[in-house]
Amino acid sequence: MEHQIKYIMNLESEPQIQSETPKNSRKERFSLQRTGRKGVFLRTEPDTEVQIPPRMVGIFLQRAKRYARLKKKIGVLDEARLGEDRGIKNIVKTYKGLRGIKSVSDNLVLTVIPRKKVVWNPDLLRESLGDAYPTLVHEDVVIKVSPPPSVDAIRLNTVIEEHLRISGVSEDDVEKVSNMERVQRIDEDRIQELVDSGRLTLLDGTKTEEIDYSITLGVIDKNA
Repeated sequence: MEHQIKYIMNLESEPQIQSETPKNSRKERFSLQRTGRKGVFLRTEPDTEVQIPPRMVGIFLQRAKRYARLKKKIGVLDEARLGEDRGIKNIVKTYKGLRGIKSVSDNLVLTVIPRKKVVWNPDLLRESLGDAYPTLVHEDVVIKVSPPPSVDAIRLNTVIEEHLRISGVSEDDVEKVSNMERVQRIDEDRIQELVDSGRLTLLDGTKTEEIDYSITLGVIDKNA
């Protein structure tokens, strides 16, 4: 079952961001930077002053608040949360040193942390490993289904497509609601050992690194 959710965001006129950082008796991993909004601070790298327009603070806060609400929901709202996830990460990528936002009135602490992510090209990996592929890589078959209300999802199993047809889903619609993909489980440590020893050479583009961002939510400890 698919749901479409639309949001309309109105930004109030923004005050100028103040540069001073509130005093904190404990040594924190992130610094707090005032925004000009009561109880709203940017979380930044220590000793970093983020140059971000006041209007973008409003956009960031609105996205963080929506993200927090959506985080508490499950199922059909998860895709909407991913939209806010992408929006938050795009803002963090744009403004160097920005690592989150805190809003006292919303009881909201949102943190965004960059992490290195290894990406493997499935076809190049198979070609690079040759006969050693089955011993270093295991494949899982994952079937994703978006069943219509007439389908009992619990009964879906290895004969899932036939079950969909029996439930009244047309031949054309079966392909739309059911998706099968192969997921590789890679013995990365063993592959790296073979590469380091010179017994294996990976083709260009087989393994790449990219920066991903992890978003975590917290609440304000009022007793601290």
